This record gives sequence, structure tokens and C-alpha cells, in this order.
Amino acid sequence: MRISLLLLIFSLLGFSQAHAYLTASEPSAGTVLVTLPPSISLSMSEEVELKFSLFKIYRLDTEPEDKKALVTAAKSLLEEKIKLKNDEAERADTGILNEEKRSSTITIGLKEGLEPGLYIIIWKVLSVDSHSSEDFTYFFYQPSQP
Repeated sequence: MRISLLLLIFSLLGFSQAHAYLTASEPSAGTVLVTLPPSISLSMSEEVELKFSLFKIYRLDTEPEDKKALVTAAKSLLEEKIKLKNDEAERADTGILNEEKRSSTITIGLKEGLEPGLYIIIWKVLSVDSHSSEDFTYFFYQPSQP
């Protein structure tokens, strides 16, 4: 009986932590880029179903005054834009570059000629174990002055 109870507790703990979350990104959060790479890479804690996941990059028109304001602005952007359809023109990305159906590393293409500023990467993912999660990260683009 005791072993069955312990197995139940451990299995419930495993299910509660089964959401895919960001483990690393390139560029890392808060990085200031002088030149833009052709793509952004996100590493998740587990594979996600790419067909049922969303990844988008937007430039914020104004830079928040501090980290708390940045988080508030990013969460607001996530809530407002993640399910928006036909928004490709206002986004800074060209979409997911991955060809596989599932992956723990997602590569998102960047448009050429982006304006300097703060860019927010938002996502809503469905992990292979059917749990969904959403979050964001960010980077700054400040090209060097000639």
C-alpha cells in the first residue's frame, strides 16, 4: 500500500512539471545585438509539436523604463498577439525554419532590414505530452553608428 501511494505521488509530481519551458535562447535574454543574425534559436526543456505551437517576434514601439515594465509589456503583447491571424506584415520574423514535426530546438527566421529597438519573442507551445505553455524572451537590436 505504501509503495502504491509513493508511486502515485511521484507520478503526480511528474505530471505537474511536464510543461515545456525555455532552457536557452540564442541570443540569450536581454542581449544587445549590433548585427542581426538570420535567425533566433529557442531551446525548450522537451520536444514540442511544431504544427500545434506558435512562435512570433514583434518589435515594441517604445522601450519600457525598467525590467518590471518590460515584463508587463511582453505579457500584454503575448496575450494580445499570440492567437492573432494574418499578422505576418507587422511581425519581425519569417516563421519557423524547422522541417521536423517535433523538436526541442526551434529556429525562427528574422526579416532583413529590421529597425533598431526592443524585440519580444513570444510563444505558445504544445509539448509532446499534450501540456501547453506560453512565455517570452527578448533582445535589443542597436546597430553600431558609422
